[in-house]
Amino acid sequence: VPFAIYEGFRKAGLSHTQAIALAAEVGRENGYRKDILFGGHIDPAGKGIQNSGMLSWNGNRRIALLNHLRNRGLLVGGGSIQQSQTAIDAQAAFAVAEMKGSYRNKLTHFWNNPNAHPDAFASEVGRNYIVWAYGQNTIGDGNGGRKAFNWRNQDNVRRDYMNQIITMSGGGIPT
Repeated sequence: VPFAIYEGFRKAGLSHTQAIALAAEVGRENGYRKDILFGGHIDPAGKGIQNSGMLSWNGNRRIALLNHLRNRGLLVGGGSIQQSQTAIDAQAAFAVAEMKGSYRNKLTHFWNNPNAHPDAFASEVGRNYIVWAYGQNTIGDGNGGRKAFNWRNQDNVRRDYMNQIITMSGGGIPT
């Protein structure tokens, strides 16, 4: 699955290292679990917020993703996403379109340095596009309060996936 996601991001126009960075974020986000990649889950940091797809889109972004997939015939019964490379590619294309659209000005390093080491994108992509708790020591507890969060553990998960994808894709990473 990690390499299929990497391939999806390459087909969507990202450079080798950008695709590695995003595919690693997908792994960090959901461990490449098919029930999440092609379905969804309730956001652990929010009050019943429904997430969908490989990057846990929610709110208006979730609606836009589901419309994108529906228009391509990739939604199946109950709002699940077809389990196929085509659906992975469509989610990757959706992500890249978002990144080039309303998120473009928040991702200047990512777009201006497409061949940088994938690790160099982690903070900017994590904070400004995926919007996970990168660099935060607490997250919402779902009840209006905060609870402890070890973002470094999550970042290490991302880094482990990144290294796996580097190996799967044949390396070629700048030092």
